[in-house]
Amino acid sequence: MAADCGDLAPASQWLNNAEARGYPRYVITVTDPQHPQQHCYVYLYRSTTLTQTVTRDYVNYSAYTVTGGAYKLKLVRGNLITDHLELNGNGTNILDRTKVRIQQGSFSITEADLDFTEADGDWRLVHDGLVRVIIQFSAREEEGGSFITLLTLTGYNGLFHEQITLDFSSLLSTFDLFRYSADLSAAMKSATYYDANTPSGVRVDGDPDAVPATPLSPWNQASHPTLGTIVQVIDPSPLGGTPETYYKDDDSWDGQDTGDHKSYADPGVLVRSANANIVFQAWYYALGPGQPNVGATYAGYATHPLQAETSREVYSSGATPTPGHTTYLPLVTR
Repeated sequence: MAADCGDLAPASQWLNNAEARGYPRYVITVTDPQHPQQHCYVYLYRSTTLTQTVTRDYVNYSAYTVTGGAYKLKLVRGNLITDHLELNGNGTNILDRTKVRIQQGSFSITEADLDFTEADGDWRLVHDGLVRVIIQFSAREEEGGSFITLLTLTGYNGLFHEQITLDFSSLLSTFDLFRYSADLSAAMKSATYYDANTPSGVRVDGDPDAVPATPLSPWNQASHPTLGTIVQVIDPSPLGGTPETYYKDDDSWDGQDTGDHKSYADPGVLVRSANANIVFQAWYYALGPGQPNVGATYAGYATHPLQAETSREVYSSGATPTPGHTTYLPLVTR
């Protein structure tokens, strides 16, 4: 959303608003750390007499559904997963469900085991603004106990971000295996899958592919020629252990699986000997159809967020006034 920034205004150019001229203004300089020579600027004024002219709402939340300009994401009531994702307003669900696998010896957990009654765990809206939506999944630690936040989802215009926290450290210190992935639906057949180890891509068709598990690819991408493109970026570093790329494209019926019991470009991360205090982040970028291999670029956006610095300026009588209005600054992603 750096497109909301603008050029550097001359120090003599101010809003045509008497009250705003009576206070200092703040110049917010936005920098891309990957290209530190590139800057854009936003100005913050103080006044009770400015008129709000911004009407665009980048993202909305209603009835367990986050709707941004480039996607529609539906959350599962009573469970910290999603099972419906549409891209670019096409109305087609490209997601079977997000999946969780935890294993320690004969003990195992899937996302189906993380199902709660609405009284004991559910999504709650924290904020629905013009720029971002924040929703949290909170659940009771034990029957009758206090609520803790297990997942925070922040939705923007073309991006949604997940912060996951599942703490089992009171029971044991590590897990043999932890996996998090986003299994796509059969609608994504004929898409092309890319990751850092598969730069030329493989076809999503339900037939198994030789996608390397190591070294870990921190990102993956599925590009469909008509439905759209989704880029997933995962930072598994807090999980410890030995991380690998997880990928499964196999439409054979699997009775031990969840969702539709099939896998279509089910991409994510698998960690062996993972910390039992499961904390990690995942970013999802919704892009247009038929994108080439751009996953590394968006991974760079996720791991090198825009930086902002402020400086203070005071109005002088020789300043040039400009029409007054207010605006909102989304310093969250490109």
